[in-house]
Amino acid sequence: MKEDSISHLKKTEEELKKANAYLENIFENSPDAIGIVDKYGRFIRWNKMAAELYGYTFQELLGKSSFDLYADRAELERMRLHLRREGCVKKWEMQMKRKNGCVMPFEISISLLRDNDNKTVASVCVARNLSEIRKLLAELQVSNEQLSREVQVRNRAEAEVRRLSRQNQLILNAAGEGIVGLDLLGRITLINPSGAEVIGYETEELLGADFHELVRHSRPDGTPYPLHECPIHESLISGVARRERDGIFWKKDGTNCRVTFSSTPLREKEQVVGAVITFRDVTQHKRAEELLAKYRDHLKHLLEDCREELAATKERLAVEIEARKRAEKALAEKSGPASPDTEQA
Repeated sequence: MKEDSISHLKKTEEELKKANAYLENIFENSPDAIGIVDKYGRFIRWNKMAAELYGYTFQELLGKSSFDLYADRAELERMRLHLRREGCVKKWEMQMKRKNGCVMPFEISISLLRDNDNKTVASVCVARNLSEIRKLLAELQVSNEQLSREVQVRNRAEAEVRRLSRQNQLILNAAGEGIVGLDLLGRITLINPSGAEVIGYETEELLGADFHELVRHSRPDGTPYPLHECPIHESLISGVARRERDGIFWKKDGTNCRVTFSSTPLREKEQVVGAVITFRDVTQHKRAEELLAKYRDHLKHLLEDCREELAATKERLAVEIEARKRAEKALAEKSGPASPDTEQA
């Protein structure tokens, strides 16, 4: 029975040693500074992180007052008063002195250790250096302020882009000529209402459509119009502006209209990325020109007829005048010279 008790006692002691070793390991390797002082505030323990942060070894502080590490005595007294009243202090910010004399901000938490009679026998203090945290917070604040400025600049830029976009849209909508934007593959990226109206579509129907297949697919006689012969396609390939004064665009209803257009390449970093087509429906104008040409031809023919008729009339008059002159001359010769009595009378 006695051997069992001794065995149990030894086992308990081994477990207690292991527990103490475990707690000692936690104490020494804690990421926070930990110090233990007696009821008078004198150091009795000091872990490695505390030695690193404050610059003192445990041997240098053993038995010395912990109050000497506080830079602000008035704040120390306020903290001690709170500690006695509440029995603990949590995350209290204090200015602490390091061995090299510099003062640094620390966050400390203190708990009182009491005996069975509820008397204070010691206290445990956990401290954390706030310098790096404050530095990071300051850098974060600077970054936030910079980001805020950048956001403001970006917001202003976006507002300006929206304003210019609205203005450009108003200009496009108000333009009397058709305006079409093409990408490098000849697909429609934008078209203004005037342009859509000329070819009989709604603007939404045209976006993304192949411009050549839609409005330039055939010649006036209905035969296919090859893409490689189209000046618009040529301007996309060569990067040179092209103009056509009498082109054909086909409408949605299958009819066509005569247009004059120009194709100007769009460049980005010296690379052609598309083209802008401006065009105008000149069907009525061309019809008027053709009617005017026909009227001019008709007038020309009338003038030629008048000239021929005038020449013939002139020739007849000349013949008549010559005949009259001969008749008058013959009559005069036939009558003879006048007598003196006749002249006297």
